[in-house]
Amino acid sequence: MKSKDIEYHLVCKRNSVFNFRKYNVVANLSFGFLDYEADLFAMNNNGYCTEIEIKISVADLKNDLDKDKFKNRLFHSDLVKNFYYAMPISIWDKIKESPPIISYAGVYVIHQTGRVSLVKKCMPNKNSRKLSLEEQLKLLRLGNMRYWTRRELNHIDT
Repeated sequence: MKSKDIEYHLVCKRNSVFNFRKYNVVANLSFGFLDYEADLFAMNNNGYCTEIEIKISVADLKNDLDKDKFKNRLFHSDLVKNFYYAMPISIWDKIKESPPIISYAGVYVIHQTGRVSLVKKCMPNKNSRKLSLEEQLKLLRLGNMRYWTRRELNHIDT
């Protein structure tokens, strides 16, 4: 299972957890908004955000613990209310007894069938804040740019 498959199951299906009809979701968000890259950044209708870090290997998951954004902080951003990892169930099965994840993170697993299950609830960030209208518009603009950049790259590749 690749990252794009996990994105699809989390965002694109009609009953998906972060369905794009209910959330404004931006993939690979960084430039112009965060000082790090978020694999998926989902804003709900109230302006609160959830970050989803996609993992496709155990090594990839373990490497997260060394990232600056997770060191010595309870939460890495006041823009993030909820933080989740998303991974294939095969990865979770290997690490579930002693998961190498940050304490406040939740975990979604994606089954081979595409079904998504919540296996660990996250601890919401009590110090998170709602995005201002200006920040919401900036997030939407960056999402629009990301979408059209991907479309352009797909067009060039064909």
